[in-house]
Parts: sequence; structure tokens; C-alpha cells
Amino acid sequence: MGTVQSFASTALLSILVDSLTIVGMVGVMLYLNFDFALVAVGVTPFLLMFVARFKKAVKNATHEVRTRQSDIVSVLEQGLESVRSVKAFGRQDMEEGRLDTASMKSVEAALKARRVKSLLSPIVAVTVSLCVAFVLWRGAGLILSDAMTVGALTVFLSYLNKFFKPVQDLAKMTNVIAQAAVGMERIQSILDADTIIPQKPDARDPGKLKGEIVFEHVAFSYDPEQPVLRDINLTIKPGQRIGVCGPTGGGKSTVLSLIPRFYDPTVGRVLIDGADATEYQLDPLRSQIGFVLQDTVLFAGTIRDNIAYGRLEATPDEIVEAAKMANAHDFILQMPHGYDSLVGERGLTLSGGQRQRLGIARAIVRNSPILILDEPTAALDTESEKLVMEALERLMAGRTVITIAHRLSTIRDADKIVVLKGGIVAEEGTHDELIIRNEIYAELYRIQAGATPAPEVSAETQP
Repeated sequence: MGTVQSFASTALLSILVDSLTIVGMVGVMLYLNFDFALVAVGVTPFLLMFVARFKKAVKNATHEVRTRQSDIVSVLEQGLESVRSVKAFGRQDMEEGRLDTASMKSVEAALKARRVKSLLSPIVAVTVSLCVAFVLWRGAGLILSDAMTVGALTVFLSYLNKFFKPVQDLAKMTNVIAQAAVGMERIQSILDADTIIPQKPDARDPGKLKGEIVFEHVAFSYDPEQPVLRDINLTIKPGQRIGVCGPTGGGKSTVLSLIPRFYDPTVGRVLIDGADATEYQLDPLRSQIGFVLQDTVLFAGTIRDNIAYGRLEATPDEIVEAAKMANAHDFILQMPHGYDSLVGERGLTLSGGQRQRLGIARAIVRNSPILILDEPTAALDTESEKLVMEALERLMAGRTVITIAHRLSTIRDADKIVVLKGGIVAEEGTHDELIIRNEIYAELYRIQAGATPAPEVSAETQP
């Protein structure tokens, strides 16, 4: 960004002045001596063609330098963020080695770019010198034959020098232009990161959704050779609570990622309130979906700001009410500045349970008809889990809720439990129905319950 800013504030003006100077000098030289002016003008296109081709090499070299510099920052950031783990495992030397390797690659890329850039000035200078030498040689001949005066040649050479000076400056500016172009590309790649999910030109606002979700023969793969989901068919009615479980790698998180269109299905479609999700505008669709994730991310700022992140126009009263429903109000009031207390970067000054309850308050204030819960209590202790589950019960009321769970006790009371294995819906039903079936879910439940025999089911619950 600094490179682009510098180019816009300084280089652009220089390029404009040099371009106008070249146009003016060409006009003057054509007026003074048409033949000599054609020599200078004739060399310029070839010089510019060379510079244009050279610019590509400079751009590639600059791109490599920027990439290697980013690698250094990545290694540093990862090492500093994981400093406790690094020290705990005694891997300081290994991390220093990684930094040395990244640094050396950056130096090598910078030297290569410097070698490429160093070729430009000499080649341009030699070309300009040859052109001036030719004009001087030809002019000397005309003077000796009395076809031209010494004064006329001197004046022309002066203007020729004023013509080539901005030409050389523009050639040297190739480095700056290439660096700015690479910087702009890297900035644009971040700004356009979400454009991998296309939005149709005629996409419409979904309005207030009811929360019906249907998966029709959905398949998805990050790598065409390794499908993650295979022919998923699933119907979720408005207001239903759905639990999603299964062995690791079964596609649970991927299924949930298709609902807010973080990805689009490779095959099939996801219907929300009877319409294909791709028919909706992205931002209005995602505004209808609330999230409570396993690790709630808090942003540097106040507690009030972090709760209002769910809906920026939320009033102070709505924020407080959301905090009360999330069992967060009491611990917030105990903090030095209450709702105006700073939480620190990523909320590291708070416990896991406190962060999770703020995440729930954020989802409550969002007030969306569809709620996605991704292991919301997996990393909590018993006391924190109890408070979070109480808050979740209030949050889930009247909403369509899809919960990913490895701890099966959290989805035991769901209206329907979906077991994913190998990218397909292996089982589907209530807790009691799946226990009676005595297959994947029943085995997972027995393992977590620490029981060897299959749990008995009362006659009242049998179909």
C-alpha cells in the first residue's frame, strides 16, 4: 500500500510532466529540422518497445520479492502467536532456522530483481548516445558542405538533449510503475477474495426468511479427485433443531458452509425457503444467518462494540438485553468499565466461556431466523458449558438451528439428528430412533457414554 501511495502522490505527476515535455520538444525539433527530428522520433518507438518488454521482467522480479517478504512476515507472525508452544517443545532453533531460510530467499529475490533493474539504465543511455552521435556526425557533414550552420546544429542538439532527458526518466520510471502494479495486484487479490462466489446480476433480496432449508442431490469437492460430499439429500423445516454429527472428515463443516454460500455445490443445489441460494444476493442472505462457532473471535475494541458487531444499528438497550440472555451481563458489569471495557486483541483477556457468551450475545442481537452452531461448547469446562447451554436455549427459540457436535449430549434433544460419514447421510432420525437402529450413532454414543452394551430404550419411545 505504501508503494501504491508513493506512486500516486509523486510518480504520476512526474510522468505527466515528462510526457508533455516530450510532445513539446518533438514539435520544436520538427520545426527546426524535419530530417533530424525524424531520427530522434524514429528511435523512440523501439526504445519504448524495449522498455515495455523489460517492464514485464521487472514486474515478475518485483512480485517474487513481495512474495518472499510476505513469507518472512508469515513466519514471524506464526512464531510470535505460538511462542508458548515453541518454548514448551523447545523448538526455538527450528523457528529461527525457518526465519533464516525465509530471509535468505528474500535476499536472493531482491538481488535478482536488482540485477534485472540494473540493465535498464545502461541500455537506454547507450541508445540515446548513439542517436546523439549520429545527429552530430550527420550535422558535421552538413556544416562542412555549407548546408547547415553551427548555430543551427547547436540549437538542435540542445533540444534533442531536452527531448531525451524525459525519455530516459520515463524509462527509469519503469521500475516504479512495475512495483506499483505488483502492489495493486496484491491489494486487489485481497479485496476480491470473496468473488470466488459469484453473485448473479439479477440476484434478489431474500427479505425475511422463514428458515426452510433443503439439500437436493448436493455434491461438493475442494479437489475434483477427492469429493467431500456425495449426493446429500436433506430437508430442514422452519423452526427445526437439527444435530449434525459423525466421524472426523465426514463433511459436517462443509455442509454448513454451503448454507451461507461460503462455497457453492459442485453438483445439486441448496434451497432456502424454496429458492436456490444462488438466486439471493450474498450480503442480504448472510444477514439472515447467525453463527456461534467453537472459538468466538472478538475484535480489538469494547465489549459493546463486539456485541453490536452482529447488528451495527443495535441500540444500547438491545445490547444489554442480548448480554442478559447470553448470561454475560453479570461478568460484564464486574469489569472495570462495564460494557465499555476493552477486550484486547482476539479477546485474549477473557476466558473461553466469557468469549463464547459474548459470541452468543452477538448472535442474539443479530436476530436471524437461521442459526448455525459449530461445536459451541467443545472447549469449555463444565460450569462454563452449563451457562453457555442456558444461553443457547434462549437463542434457539423459534429459529431454524443446525448444530455440529462431537459431544453428542448437546444434540440429544434435537428434532432430527443427521449422521454424516464419507460425505453421505449415513443415518437420520431422532436420538431414540438412532439408538434403536444400533449403527454409527449408537456406537458413537456408547463410546462417549463409556458403556459397552447398547443403552436400553423405554417402550414409550419406541415407534
